[in-house]
Amino acid sequence: MSVSQHVSEIKALAQDQGYPVLLERYNAIPLVFPQFTDVRNVPIVIGGEGQEMTPPAEYPDLPYGHTYATVSGLDDPQEIEHGTAFPSTGFEALWTPQAKMRKLALSMRLTSEHFGRRHWRDFVTAELTQAAAQWGAGFARKKDMIVADFLQKGTLSAGSAPVFLNRYQGRNATDGLIYDSKAFFATDHPQKPGSSTTYANLTVSADLTEANWAAQRLLLEHTNAIDAKGKRFTVQPNTLITGSGAISDTAERLLRTDRKLGSNNNDVNLAEAGRSGFAHIKNPYLTDDADAWWVGERGKGLMVIDAGDPQMDVTYDPDTQSVLIQAWTYFLVMVTDWHFWSCANKAAS
Repeated sequence: MSVSQHVSEIKALAQDQGYPVLLERYNAIPLVFPQFTDVRNVPIVIGGEGQEMTPPAEYPDLPYGHTYATVSGLDDPQEIEHGTAFPSTGFEALWTPQAKMRKLALSMRLTSEHFGRRHWRDFVTAELTQAAAQWGAGFARKKDMIVADFLQKGTLSAGSAPVFLNRYQGRNATDGLIYDSKAFFATDHPQKPGSSTTYANLTVSADLTEANWAAQRLLLEHTNAIDAKGKRFTVQPNTLITGSGAISDTAERLLRTDRKLGSNNNDVNLAEAGRSGFAHIKNPYLTDDADAWWVGERGKGLMVIDAGDPQMDVTYDPDTQSVLIQAWTYFLVMVTDWHFWSCANKAAS
């Protein structure tokens, strides 16, 4: 029996044995990124036999990428007399953040040697289930690693092309930086295109203390909460993100201790979670700087488009006379507004 004649049997094994294991392991890995990003769950079914995708109206460029239009807000409401004309202001076009949709994929190849064994079904089933278990966990980890890199590589003043993928089919851009041609965390974000007024959401040297936490909170709530027209808008920081290790322990003490650390008992700790409303997220994928920390507002400024569960398919490759078992999913991350996040205690290079 030729290799091609085993395709239907392998499809059945993949569907009945491999895919359930893949999904079980994928869903068993706790995901960190949904705890602080704006997650849009957009199923993308494409690539399998007879499968087609119609992009949702909100995301017409999928599966290649997504562009997020931004404009300056209208002015604040004005008080008027009864019977007088309503004040009118127009929108001002700003940047258009965009990002490439990443296709995450893995495969294993079954050759004629696999089917030459006496008990080839048992052997292939064992290989398939082991691979599927590793794939499932790997897809989950990979998504979190991509988002984590937006935080830890977002301080590089020269940018990081592998992390900040802005160019995709039909949309030209320069990979490496965010929409305003700055690093995600920078000391000179322009107020609007061409403006000489700049703002900073990167503090290179600042240990995680109550005073420094308060400074970052004030930075987001007050200093940087200015739109392109110079009008104030609302930022409500409520999240402290760290890596693992000592910095995580410091964050836990900071947010869980009722009284100020190292002070007299009558000194209140303003960072305590019940008072501040802050939550600590320990992200084990933040590994390139043990002392860095991030403050932001959950669900704002950092968008994820997640296709969800990985898909699996089996195809025959006539060029190599082998059967391919393939698994894939789609995942996109993009900065939509840097104002909602700051980074502290991390170098810009």
